[in-house]
Amino acid sequence: MPELTWDYVDQAVDAALKDGWLADYRTLLKVHPTKRFRKRVAPTDILGCCTHHSASPNQNPRNTAAYHVGPNHVSATGCPGILYTFVISQAIEEDKVLLCNDLQSATWSQAKKDPGNKPEWSGDENRHLVSVLCMGDFNEEGRPGKSGEPTASQFDRWKKVTSWLQNVFGFDGMGFFGHHHFGKAFCPGQTLRRLVACRRMGFKGLDTDGDWQEALLRWNPNCLPKYGADGFWGNESRRALIEFERQHKHRADGVQDPFSELLLCKRYPSD
Repeated sequence: MPELTWDYVDQAVDAALKDGWLADYRTLLKVHPTKRFRKRVAPTDILGCCTHHSASPNQNPRNTAAYHVGPNHVSATGCPGILYTFVISQAIEEDKVLLCNDLQSATWSQAKKDPGNKPEWSGDENRHLVSVLCMGDFNEEGRPGKSGEPTASQFDRWKKVTSWLQNVFGFDGMGFFGHHHFGKAFCPGQTLRRLVACRRMGFKGLDTDGDWQEALLRWNPNCLPKYGADGFWGNESRRALIEFERQHKHRADGVQDPFSELLLCKRYPSD
């Protein structure tokens, strides 16, 4: 694989635009007059992608961008721009994926409120995950009255763009997430949730408490001074995970969640 640089990423984007399956909407959507998304330092910051749905039917990215830039449910003062890198619409460009932000831009995400995190770093940790939106309000078990499904074209385009991201950035199935992994239980709907789960299957992560402890010790050999990797998840282990999450700007709650697992496995792999 060629060296992963922003020039390489730009060349891959240009090739996808030339191939015709990607459409460039980066200069066509409303942006905030003063706010801007933070920039990822290097393309190696991208460890995967996160799938969302819009929770509203028949939308297009222009309307969504205008809503996000004004006061909205994510920010009372407005966001820098549309909160997704890629959009897969039912209403427009039905054979294309829409590129709405540079891949270098770390977009924000809606999340459970956490006073310890800045809004840019909350939610699905979009500084490490590229956000992919399938526009529509899709069915999820336990959510009555919602029966919508992505179209066949949306399925195909989701597979296309997520496979392209996987190829460009070199992440494995552990890098696939849905917004439900980050506190939004009904997003992106049960069918897309199953697709994400299929992409995650077959990839070894941290299966036991001992695996988690050994990964934490690779990060900081002094983080478990009393018990070490004894296979028992107690207060010392939880405190070590909280400190790891805090230093890596993840929600510092000590929960063994898939995103903490991803950071530990990819930043501090076993030999």
